[in-house]
Amino acid sequence: MLTKIAWRNVWRNKLRSFTVMGAVVVGVWALIFLLSFNSGFINAYVESAIENELSHLQVHHPDFRDEQEITYRLDKALEMQATLAAPKAVKAHTTRSISNGMLATAKGSRGVQIRGIAPSDEAEVTKLDQKLVDGKYFTDSKKSNPILISQRLANKLKLKLKSKVVLTFQQLDGTLTSAAFKVIGLYETGNAVFEDQMVFVEQGDLNRLLGASNTVHEVAVKLNDIEQLDTIKRQLAAQFPTTSVETYRELSPDDN
Repeated sequence: MLTKIAWRNVWRNKLRSFTVMGAVVVGVWALIFLLSFNSGFINAYVESAIENELSHLQVHHPDFRDEQEITYRLDKALEMQATLAAPKAVKAHTTRSISNGMLATAKGSRGVQIRGIAPSDEAEVTKLDQKLVDGKYFTDSKKSNPILISQRLANKLKLKLKSKVVLTFQQLDGTLTSAAFKVIGLYETGNAVFEDQMVFVEQGDLNRLLGASNTVHEVAVKLNDIEQLDTIKRQLAAQFPTTSVETYRELSPDDN
């Protein structure tokens, strides 16, 4: 009886009823749209962070991330690379030498993090070669001390291709060293903070200036199968117990 009365009341004023139903439909649709948009935005942000900065896994000396001291190196980087070449879950991996220093030009100077990279391996992990907006990647081994900087940093310091910059940083023995580098390419990642501080040089050039050809501070790993993330982490941690193996979730909890 009550259901019958309610049904009649619904259609007693059709305009009012359709207005209410329309408002409910629009409200539900808007909520679904906002939730989907937010989820997509977060997923895109995480994917960008993984590709540009974090990768799926990183390996360091246990004290390196806290202190950022160049003396905290990985002793078994070559063994680690051989281990990572085996699992099918691993898509790519790369080693990096890292030093904090100053980049100076005739127009000014800026504190930067200098990443010494293995160009082909880095391209597999971060697609850095595809992020160039001008110039070339590290393809000409005859060039002396090439460097990649961001378009954003180039604009701030009035730099262009073939500009000379001077990097100053500490060697492994603690003494300061400086060297001139030539800008061969400009990159963009869409992350202003990253672009303001990150410059890339060839690992061999940075290691020569640091004073040790086999210097490695970081191993970055990209996976084919994210479901194997914890498994690969456990394997690396077990085989190299004196290192710190961290997933992207641990490296940047705020991004998850």
